[in-house]
Amino acid sequence: MQKPGKCDRIKDMKKFFAFAVLALVLSSAAPAEAKYIYRPNDAEYSMMLPEAPSAVGIWGDQKNAIPYLTKPPRFGEIGEVATYRRYDDKTGDFMDIKITFLKADRDFLLTRNETNMRSVMEKEVADFMLEDKKFAVSKGEDTIKWATLTGFSVDKKNRALYNAVHYLTGRSTMMVVKVQYSVENEKLNKQYQDLATSIRLAQ
Repeated sequence: MQKPGKCDRIKDMKKFFAFAVLALVLSSAAPAEAKYIYRPNDAEYSMMLPEAPSAVGIWGDQKNAIPYLTKPPRFGEIGEVATYRRYDDKTGDFMDIKITFLKADRDFLLTRNETNMRSVMEKEVADFMLEDKKFAVSKGEDTIKWATLTGFSVDKKNRALYNAVHYLTGRSTMMVVKVQYSVENEKLNKQYQDLATSIRLAQ
């Protein structure tokens, strides 16, 4: 029997994703899972994660390059990188979440627009051949803007994956949220939907 090709897998996972989201909307009988509200000190955005992530601080004088900012502060703690990973040994299903939070000056935030925000997100998924790619951006108000890039991919083991990048700017901070997971796993679909719909800007 011939194995399904990449195009077939993309079509199948798009259908599955649509049905999975519908099932999540209709289903209310499932027991609630433990949740963790992620919001670092000084961050303006918060979101719901399945569990607490691991986090490492970003410092202005660190040796490693500071992502996203054109002129980062030279001293002090200016943000953090939080990571969350879950892997099922039996099925190979996984979810990877990486959140980069940074303090940013007003001049930089004012320059964020559809072109440069999309450019940043495209680089985040450059290693994956995304199908059914979708991009959305808010018109924004002053420095407060958001953008989202999503798409499907297939890994070397022919597993269907969903990819999403969220770029969020606030009054004095920004976040880039990168997510990849096994889209045919309903539990992981639920966890991503919880994350995506829980993103909030502090008033």
